[in-house]
Amino acid sequence: MFPKSNTCTGKVSGVPLTEYPDEGSARAGAEYASARHGRELVPYRCSRCSAWHLSPAGRQTPSRTSACTDHSGRPKAAYDSRDDAERRAELVRDDGGPRVRAYSCGCGSWHLTSR
Repeated sequence: MFPKSNTCTGKVSGVPLTEYPDEGSARAGAEYASARHGRELVPYRCSRCSAWHLSPAGRQTPSRTSACTDHSGRPKAAYDSRDDAERRAELVRDDGGPRVRAYSCGCGSWHLTSR
């Protein structure tokens, strides 16, 4: 059994997320959840705690860490397509977050901004 996070909770449930030490363990957890509960989950590496968590497939938007930084010097999330970035913006708004929009960057990827 894997530990629950002290820092990360589910966006919808508010329940602490399970922390997996590596991608393989997280994939096995996703397969178990699918077989046992019929839920399609996908693993992702958390930018907050660096552990691996699971997310419902419909809420996952593929991104990577960009060389671009925000006004505080933190790396921005980079999306390969406008659709992926707009889907993330929609999820952020649905979760009660700030109103953000997607924009194309000179680095060749898409980012989100609240400006």
